[in-house]
Amino acid sequence: MKIKTLLQKWWVWLLLILASLLIIIAILTSQYFNPWLQRELESRVREESNGLYTLKLNGLDSSLLSGRITADSIHLIPDFEAWDKQHEISQQDTAAAAAPRTLMNLKTDRLVLAGINFIGILRGKPLDLNKLRVLQPTVLITEMRQDTTASHEPLHKSVDGIMKNLQIGTIEVEKATLRIREGQDAETDRISLWDFTMEVRDLQLDSTAFEEEKRAYYARLIAFESGKAEFTLPDGTYRLQAAALKANTEDGTLNIGNLQLIPLLDNAALARQKGKAVSTIGWRCRRSI
Repeated sequence: MKIKTLLQKWWVWLLLILASLLIIIAILTSQYFNPWLQRELESRVREESNGLYTLKLNGLDSSLLSGRITADSIHLIPDFEAWDKQHEISQQDTAAAAAPRTLMNLKTDRLVLAGINFIGILRGKPLDLNKLRVLQPTVLITEMRQDTTASHEPLHKSVDGIMKNLQIGTIEVEKATLRIREGQDAETDRISLWDFTMEVRDLQLDSTAFEEEKRAYYARLIAFESGKAEFTLPDGTYRLQAAALKANTEDGTLNIGNLQLIPLLDNAALARQKGKAVSTIGWRCRRSI
């Protein structure tokens, strides 16, 4: 078929117009939308956290047509000095907002959000995405003060905005590290999990999912597997250590490999702490339970 004859077909012109629109949208997204989105996200985190966090995004890219956002890495950095100031103000003025009990430092490699409902968000609907994938995240949670709250409300009641009634089809976390410590000057972690992976399916952050018996923590399935896991007792006398953990909420299984109870103090130090003569114990369970 000759080009002149082909160009006389209406559907050819339609395809050319659509292709041109796609190219224009891709160029506008790359040149204008992505830089704007990065600035908006970084400034929004700073403003809505009252200066407690700084967000750094590297290699941010997005596609409005496919509903996809990716980043080569992200870093969420807490400001401990800003927390100290906010806490001091709340101590002097009871009407002021209390500083959060914890601060989080988050680093990740590649981050992928797929199937985002951009149009729905613009219409005021909750965030809905098909998949969230995070590679090699490192999370350090610092407990800044004692938890004096008598009772905590469910998560779905404490969130607002596009996070309210959040829905995620699949969450994949690979090669992650989680550490929890008491105070920013703590020399040891209270809880640590190394080299863990997690899969979450059909997460729905609403009251219906919260009350549904077949779900756990709002999800249809949570499958978790880690390398070494450690938990230090609150009085600092012993540490529970496992070579591996594996859990699955769908079949209700929990496997713990090579569980050990390790004393952190010798007999003399433990006696001084307890105020009486005591002795330490240690045990190991090599078989998984």
